[in-house]
Amino acid sequence: MREVYTILEVASTHGGQMAYVDQLLEEFRAFRGYGIKFQPFKYDLLAAPDYRGYKNYQQLYFTPEQWKQIISKASQTKEIWLDLFDEYSLQVLQENLGNIKGFKVQASVLGNHQLFRKMKDLDLEGKLCILNVSAYGIEEIEQTIHTVASVFKGEIILQVGYQSHPTEFMNSGLSKLPVLRESFPGLRISFTDHLEHNSPDVLLLPYIAHLTGADIIEKHIMCEKLPTQFDHYSSINYLQLKEFAAMAERYRSLMQQPFIVSEEKEYLRKSLLVPMLREGREAGQLISPDDLDYKRCSRSGLDTYALAERRKARYIVAADMPAGATVRQQDLKKATIGAVVVCRMKSTRLPKKALAKIGELTSVELCIKNTLQFEHVNKVVLATSTHPDDAVLKDYTYSDAVGYFEGSENDVIDRFISIADKYALDIIVRVTGDSPYRSNEVFRLLLDSHFEKGADYTAAKNAAIGTNTEIINVQALRKVVKLFNGAPYSEYMSYYFKNNPAHFRLNIVELPGEYCRPYRLTLDYEEDLTLFREIEKELNLSENEFRAAALFDFLDRNPEIAAINMNCEVAYKPDSDLLNKIISYTTLNKQNT
Repeated sequence: MREVYTILEVASTHGGQMAYVDQLLEEFRAFRGYGIKFQPFKYDLLAAPDYRGYKNYQQLYFTPEQWKQIISKASQTKEIWLDLFDEYSLQVLQENLGNIKGFKVQASVLGNHQLFRKMKDLDLEGKLCILNVSAYGIEEIEQTIHTVASVFKGEIILQVGYQSHPTEFMNSGLSKLPVLRESFPGLRISFTDHLEHNSPDVLLLPYIAHLTGADIIEKHIMCEKLPTQFDHYSSINYLQLKEFAAMAERYRSLMQQPFIVSEEKEYLRKSLLVPMLREGREAGQLISPDDLDYKRCSRSGLDTYALAERRKARYIVAADMPAGATVRQQDLKKATIGAVVVCRMKSTRLPKKALAKIGELTSVELCIKNTLQFEHVNKVVLATSTHPDDAVLKDYTYSDAVGYFEGSENDVIDRFISIADKYALDIIVRVTGDSPYRSNEVFRLLLDSHFEKGADYTAAKNAAIGTNTEIINVQALRKVVKLFNGAPYSEYMSYYFKNNPAHFRLNIVELPGEYCRPYRLTLDYEEDLTLFREIEKELNLSENEFRAAALFDFLDRNPEIAAINMNCEVAYKPDSDLLNKIISYTTLNKQNT
């Protein structure tokens, strides 16, 4: 926080006595670097003889030589400011220009156009100008700034506060500060109060003004050792200013403290409700907020925010944990994620569809190419079986970075677990090789949701056919084998999860509308291949990066192309006997539990 810049206002406290000024400067000598402001004027230029204060003005008059002495002495410890009232004020300003920091024009003088015209002749480069705008509206202030800026090219500062004897607390003008800040954001603001010097608010109010937005504080001062004839109503003495300076330093130090101090951090550590597992979690599972209770305990553990960060960073349980355990850093590990592209050469409806060309790439290569775009995936593997017909696929992995695996011919879950063992995978992203249009955008949505929900199995609810992606914990795959004593229909592995919500945490995600369409984008029929080749002619996805939005935009604009394969159905759906059999064998009941 910036320091309070304070201008000490001498005003009329000196009573026209040089001895008073000398004593005042001596008493306040210790306040180095402060501003101090004087009021040079000539009685017959400031007022007419019939004005009630004319004789007082005569008494307060100092000659140019006296002002030179005063300013010279004051400049040894202070930055000098002058109030400008008349041509005599300008003369004193001109004769002492080298010692002057800036000047102020009071609200009652702002209409003195002759003063401003003559100010234009002075070399005021580098000086500052304070305009007191008390009783002026916003439009009047704008006009005044324009007038002054036409003759003065330096910085203009607006000031709030007017002098009565004394000014009432409720009339101090504090409420003007935010209005001026908003209306004139490029200008600094000064605040001057004229509260009665014994008021309990005389020191607090100006500092509150500083905290509220005032850049400069102006404060009347008077001698402690000599009697003060004029302006003593709102002037403070040396001891009061010392108290004000101490308060300002104390609060400035307070504002310089770090955002979090060690003591409050320690207090939070001792009192924080610690997340604890409601139920035990096995190695390889995820932890969601729903898995946790929050209690104070003597054991250490990651707090709510740290656990949230671990979820975002895709951490999983490293080893089995009991109910009631706190979660420590060593209890978690970053998940290794593998995308497994499942592909076989057997296909009766469209023989060897995996090697069907779509542009420059085969269908399976295009699928792998798009899968390689998936963020946060550590390994992409092309997975097939040990059947001799499938061996040809080893030449179609698209990239040397892609793994190749031959596993169980009929047991897909066993094949997945074997891949997980080989590559030390914790999470498997299941990708069917006959659906090449895999979107990284959709995958990211599903992956983030999978970890946030602490799921075992995640898939999209409303994805276009052929664009869905499943995310499965390897631990959950092992659990399927354990619960079912094998998985004879594991080609349809999603049913093992979806049909058993009591045993697996399912996370079926509603995709945003931009990723949902009624199109069929999987390869089973000749019509599918025809559609894919039309897409390739337009988007050249063999070379270009795939974006779901671009694909859907093309099909939206070309409904006749999108309709090419709309009469084709998912292979196993027409066979109700097969579907019923799959459901029966993938659903746990009392007999097989």
